[in-house]
Amino acid sequence: MTEKWFSKADFFLILAVLAGAVLLLLPQWLANENTVIAEVTVDGVTVQEIPLKPSDEKQQYTLENGVVLETENGTIRFFESDCPDAVCVHTGALSRAGEIAACVPNKTVVVLKSEKNAAVDGITY
Repeated sequence: MTEKWFSKADFFLILAVLAGAVLLLLPQWLANENTVIAEVTVDGVTVQEIPLKPSDEKQQYTLENGVVLETENGTIRFFESDCPDAVCVHTGALSRAGEIAACVPNKTVVVLKSEKNAAVDGITY
């Protein structure tokens, strides 16, 4: 007697799971990564909007509260902060719409938003 490894039902179940995974990831694959804007807020008030482009050279932005942000090649990161443990500086660079970094002691938040289709992106989909 020979045993089958997969029945027709197993094949269709695997196919349905793979199709579902592709449908969930499709909005992120189709998103235009060239239109990302970093919205910088301090104490709940937007103080700056920085467009991020992959061809950008390194630039630094110093905020009024002493926090220094650095952009390079379509990414933004906390470069310097006077907070006690500098967790925000060690979080790394942000590059995709929907990513968030915060410096809690200085009440500074950086949120990356998509310029195109601002209401719906891969995260909110």
